[in-house]
Amino acid sequence: MSEIINLFKNKLLEKVNIQKISSSGWYIFNAVCCPYHGNERPDRRKRGNFYFTENSWVYNCFNCGFKTVFSENNLVLTERNKKLLEWMGFSQEEINEISFSLLKRKNLEQKNSNNPKDEYFNFFDYIKTLNPTEKEEEMVSIEEYLDRQDYKENKNFMKILDYLFSRGSYIVDCLDKIYWVESSPDMIVLPIFIKNKIYGYIMRNLNKSIKYMNIFFDNKNLLYNLDSAFKNRKYIILVEGPFDALSIDGISIMKNTINNNIIKMLKSFNKEIIILPDKDISGLKVIEKALEHNLRVSFPFFDYWDEKIKDASDAAKKYGKFYTLNSIIRSSTDDPLKIKTLTNLLKNEMISNLED
Repeated sequence: MSEIINLFKNKLLEKVNIQKISSSGWYIFNAVCCPYHGNERPDRRKRGNFYFTENSWVYNCFNCGFKTVFSENNLVLTERNKKLLEWMGFSQEEINEISFSLLKRKNLEQKNSNNPKDEYFNFFDYIKTLNPTEKEEEMVSIEEYLDRQDYKENKNFMKILDYLFSRGSYIVDCLDKIYWVESSPDMIVLPIFIKNKIYGYIMRNLNKSIKYMNIFFDNKNLLYNLDSAFKNRKYIILVEGPFDALSIDGISIMKNTINNNIIKMLKSFNKEIIILPDKDISGLKVIEKALEHNLRVSFPFFDYWDEKIKDASDAAKKYGKFYTLNSIIRSSTDDPLKIKTLTNLLKNEMISNLED
């Protein structure tokens, strides 16, 4: 564990009363965030969790949903990091001292660095630098839970099951990739697997205004369902949401920005990359990034899909997986002029729908 993360670990653990350490390394205690984050009562059920890796730490609350990540790669305290430290009892002076130490180290690294960070990419060397974690004991895949004879008696599980099947028949093929934690009955967990090892989680809360929480143990460049890139295929299809990825066995960029490292990682598979944007504002931003990196963009909205369909998950629900995949591939282009023209058409259609 690095000097900075070890320092954090010692200071953070001084402030909380650790109740338990799970077999996979999570430090479990009563969460400190709930009264400040929408819950009137303090946590009394040990729903706060810390996890430390070689160069990062993660805090997650399974009670109110507050989550924050510190990564040594950034060398800066985010606003959410600072909030957590305040709630844990750190004084403003202590927080400023930590921020100043990080700033000094960042300046020193920039001064001593001769090579930009983006100048690498061998995927298998990269994956060796990350630290996988063990699956949480409470986490059970939907497929496993369905094997229980009494699964229908659990109303919370049946609610999750109803939600999943409401997304479309494609979900039947994905039940081994979707997990559930009985103590957090409204939460669906999507582990980020790479070669059967877990490197992070996406959590989908059915009852909260913030639908998704992404927890990466080491690096924000990780993508959901990246394992599909190892399959014997010509294309890598990038989509926005994790359920879009599940619906066509593509790769989800989630909330990530499409940056140089992500592109280099994907290009290391030597496959043609196609980006399918959502038919909304965020999709327009994804198209801008695709143009920056000279990637193919797919526009199945015009010739293949009903006008109400806005993403791969919707399309797979209506048309099925194979028609959806075929439409994405056939409607893709790498011609910048054509991409810009179709993007303008997409904008006009979105504006027209708003006016209606």
